[in-house]
Amino acid sequence: MSDLAAIQALHARVYPGMAAFSRANLKNHLDVFPEGQIGVELDGKLVATSSSLIVDEQALGHPHVYEDVSERDFLTGHDPDGDMLYGLDIVVDPDHRGSKLARRIYDERKALVRKLNLKGILFGGRMPRYHRHAHL
Repeated sequence: MSDLAAIQALHARVYPGMAAFSRANLKNHLDVFPEGQIGVELDGKLVATSSSLIVDEQALGHPHVYEDVSERDFLTGHDPDGDMLYGLDIVVDPDHRGSKLARRIYDERKALVRKLNLKGILFGGRMPRYHRHAHL
């Protein structure tokens, strides 16, 4: 909970002009599935973060959209009895890109999949300014 402001600031820096997860969203992520929320600190500063949840792959269906798993950025699609870890986002501070922080987050996600005996990882995410190109 003490990192919520830092998470929001990191999101704002990485995705300028795009709404960061709200405090209520982040609290929901921690309340619903704390194990799926990962942060990386270097020298006491948050430099990378990610959010994920568990889904039932068959119930989710293919194709699907972000809102099917995360309505208004809340973990509404979380199914603790599901079979797949679903990664919503990974955010890495621009000053630390190239440091393999996203890879380390995925390593933690893979470890979580093994620990929870899930089938694998699905991922989706918010694409900044996608609406400008969706018609192409």
